[in-house]
Amino acid sequence: RFVKWPKYVRLQRQKRVLSMRLKVPPTINQFVTKAADKNQAETLFKLLLKYRPEDKAQKRDRLKAEAEARAAGKEVEKKKPIVVKYG
Repeated sequence: RFVKWPKYVRLQRQKRVLSMRLKVPPTINQFVTKAADKNQAETLFKLLLKYRPEDKAQKRDRLKAEAEARAAGKEVEKKKPIVVKYG
């Protein structure tokens, strides 16, 4: 039989199931569990935004500029952007 549970019970059960199924890296989980205060987390996330992996458009532009420099006969040093990764 179907029991209509109160909304708060359904929510806490769904939350528990999601937290069991989703794997969150420990470096990010420390902010989910409120281990750092809001200001510290905000400054860290601002810092991490600078080291975000490039998207397809940025990569295409970087490679295009590199190819144009190579076609012009200039010496091109391959420099991959520095990124913060996890997982």
